[in-house]
Amino acid sequence: MPHMSTQAERPKSARTRRQPLGFTNDIVRPGKLWPVSVHGFPLLPDEQPVGTVRDSLYDLIPFGPREEKLIGTSPFLRLQKVKQLGFVFRVWPGATNTRYEHSLGCYHLAVKALRALLQRGEDGGLAGISISSVQTLVVAALLHDIGHYPFSHTIEELGYPIVHHEKVGRSIIENGEIATILEQDYHLSPGRVADFIDPPKTKALPPDDELLSHLLSGALDVDKLDYLPRDARACNVPYGGVDVERLLGSLRIHPNVNGLRRIVVTHKGISPLHSLLHARQEMFDNIYWHHTSRAFQVMLMRAVHEALLSGALQTSQLVGLDDASLLLLLAEERMPASSRVLVADLEMRRPY
Repeated sequence: MPHMSTQAERPKSARTRRQPLGFTNDIVRPGKLWPVSVHGFPLLPDEQPVGTVRDSLYDLIPFGPREEKLIGTSPFLRLQKVKQLGFVFRVWPGATNTRYEHSLGCYHLAVKALRALLQRGEDGGLAGISISSVQTLVVAALLHDIGHYPFSHTIEELGYPIVHHEKVGRSIIENGEIATILEQDYHLSPGRVADFIDPPKTKALPPDDELLSHLLSGALDVDKLDYLPRDARACNVPYGGVDVERLLGSLRIHPNVNGLRRIVVTHKGISPLHSLLHARQEMFDNIYWHHTSRAFQVMLMRAVHEALLSGALQTSQLVGLDDASLLLLLAEERMPASSRVLVADLEMRRPY
């Protein structure tokens, strides 16, 4: 009787085991081993963390030594004093969560999404994707709100000459201590990281950067996946429930969607994706656009606008402020009386 190979003996229904990924140069490729290191660090920081952050949503968020440096910079620490939801806390007192914890959450979900895709190998995974693109996404997720003004998006609604927070973030990322860390520790161009957050209009991103950037800003991104459940928990409302684990586990890279590579979900991700879209609508209807919160936002906008028109305030002075320092600035004697009155009303919870 002829010898039968192990493969021939295996039932037809058995699936071929996916190989983990290795890397060659700057490309993730199928291989026998996980990447040992990239510039002396693991491909993803959750593999060899040096510490963790205890988070209200995810429990423990692991981070590596380079992420620890970024988290400890002055621009990032400022986010601890910038509320994620602006004046919503005047209606829901628990809504005091900050851009700091949201940024950590986005970073955490970006790592989890990449880990899920990495494990897929060539079957809709990261095979063939630039390693530097993978690491750029991780950093961009952590820094995506670094340029935010106080009180969420309120000040940006004034329009010109207020610069969008993404462009402010670009300036912060490309200069100073953050740029030094990106260049020396990550071996990444600060401009490339900024392009993930503030996509340039005059040039296209590298193909792998363009693909992965949709995980940070797109129809299905880690930004929404974090802020919707986080904001809902802070406000203690039932609208923001999303099965994040199942949704991330359903992610795939499709090689050809109308001629382009795209990040898609399998049929298992359709239901949690519906939940995400529904949660977003409910949160906008009930929380983000609540009439009392909006009244306070308009009051702050007018206070800033009056100060700018009088010349007592310059747009450059708004960069780098936190919630408390902005109100203190607008309450100074040199500011217009109208701005000072509005700030006093904001402090004493007297909406329009």
